[in-house]
Amino acid sequence: MTFGGVPTARTVVAADGITTINTGLVWVGSFGNEAFSFNPALTVADNVSAITTTGTWRQFGLDTATNLLNAGVSGSLTLSLTGKIGGSITDNSSGATKADFFNNRLLYLWIFNASTTASATEMGIFRATAASPAWNFPPNAGGLGDGLTYGTTTGAAATITALGSAGSSTSGTLQLAAAIPEPSVGALLGLAFLGLAASKHKFRRN
Repeated sequence: MTFGGVPTARTVVAADGITTINTGLVWVGSFGNEAFSFNPALTVADNVSAITTTGTWRQFGLDTATNLLNAGVSGSLTLSLTGKIGGSITDNSSGATKADFFNNRLLYLWIFNASTTASATEMGIFRATAASPAWNFPPNAGGLGDGLTYGTTTGAAATITALGSAGSSTSGTLQLAAAIPEPSVGALLGLAFLGLAASKHKFRRN
């Protein structure tokens, strides 16, 4: 499967609606259901954990039973310097928990503003509800004609929707949603120091 990052493709932007996101993770996969919601009061990593469980997310290229990378996978989806999604992923592994699992299932994009979910502070989940070709994984044809090229232009995907309040979409952008950042080591040490100082102060007063 391939996504064409042409100049007219929608631009991935930050939660401010302005800043172009030109580096970060782009996952493609399928949800068992859409009964999930983004919680801005949680970190991105915690949102990923909750949404993966609630929505029964399965990432293309990973064995759905073990969550490990399949041996037959090559390529990836990436963000260009202009914030366009492009690239291709091929999975030649067969079996009910591998590439065959995605046979004709609905296709979703899960986008992050950093190279890991632990360091990301924004994310978005998107599904095209009106597109040609439709955002479904190709029917399994045993490697014969089962590759498709998708797009995020208005011509290729007239309507792209953000799922579970995880972002928003316009005719020209895919906008991510902001979560609380992971506390830094320095901040945690600072809190620990304040707690220790308060304890000592209380001890002196007694």
